[in-house]
Amino acid sequence: MTFKTVTRNYIRNSSRRAFTLVELLVVIAILAILIGLMLPAIQNVREAARRMQCTNQLRQLGVASHSYHDTQKKLPPSCHKVSSGDGSGQTEDNLQPIGYSWMVDILPFMEETALYDQFDAKQGSPNDADSDEEVREGISRRMKGFICPSSSHQPTGLMDSDDEDKQGITNYVTMGATHAESLKLAVEKGSKGCNYDQSATKPDGALYPGSKTTLESIKDGTANTIYTCETTDEFRRWAVGADASVVALPTSGSGASKTINFINKGEGQNFKYAAITGYEIGKFNDETTIKKENRISYLSWKYDDTEYSSSNGYVDVVSEKATGSIAGAPTEASDQVRKGVSSYHNGVIVHGLCDASVMNISSEADPQIYMFMTTANAGDPSEKPE
Repeated sequence: MTFKTVTRNYIRNSSRRAFTLVELLVVIAILAILIGLMLPAIQNVREAARRMQCTNQLRQLGVASHSYHDTQKKLPPSCHKVSSGDGSGQTEDNLQPIGYSWMVDILPFMEETALYDQFDAKQGSPNDADSDEEVREGISRRMKGFICPSSSHQPTGLMDSDDEDKQGITNYVTMGATHAESLKLAVEKGSKGCNYDQSATKPDGALYPGSKTTLESIKDGTANTIYTCETTDEFRRWAVGADASVVALPTSGSGASKTINFINKGEGQNFKYAAITGYEIGKFNDETTIKKENRISYLSWKYDDTEYSSSNGYVDVVSEKATGSIAGAPTEASDQVRKGVSSYHNGVIVHGLCDASVMNISSEADPQIYMFMTTANAGDPSEKPE
């Protein structure tokens, strides 16, 4: 065998064969499958991180509210009730839910003192933006810590509007009451009584318009009472008090023939109120005798099917009473579906409690438990009466 023949055979044997088209397509298909399998996992990890950030933001709002309490000896009201501007000053006869929200009150405790100083937090109103450029600039501020990281509005943090009227939005609101009928007590002059307590003169939640709640006054326990929750409503403005409250359960006629409500069980037992007939102490979810279709809360509400509404069909009993170009309901929302308790996180809604802790509550949680967590002083049942 000659040297030339050996060299030729070596070159022929050592040359690499190129991929065929079929082999290339197989490799591409395998890569596509692997990427398809990995993407959901990556998305789940990212969503878990966003939910953790959301949880931390609600916790910071709770801590700031406690700092406010240390200074003012009370928690901030969801909305300041202030004069309608008729010149007669701050009297009970002319107070309306048109003031700033609780978020404005806690700004100094979130290292936003300069922004806080742009507002007259306790006696002013977002309506002042019509004539005060400093107020207008303040309410249009994007507040990253007030927006859920999973929100579609996260990049801008602003309600879709003209540049002149843009306003900063939030995904975090206070839990004002169990039902709209109870929340109305805070905004209707001279109103008294709700479904379960005809002597009630104020809502049964922790924070509502004009509230003066102290931590000591929450007899059901700060660790057992909801303070804040998420909402996916695109029109909740962080500085506007009329946008700051929601309720936990729908009213009869708002998509359910009969909804969870209270009945008075009397003072002689270990608790004052229980849920509607059919409720038994310690029996929830499938153990209760209440029909499943009547066990409804806003945790699992299908807003696109039935809008968040009160008994009179209006989206928000507080906004209904608010007036003015800014403090009233935003005109952009007039033809839009409004939402109450809701979340961008799949299957859970993040809630802040009155002790500044945070809880992820399942969208399938028992409405009766949720109702008891909403009340501040209903005497929640803890054990079966003797």
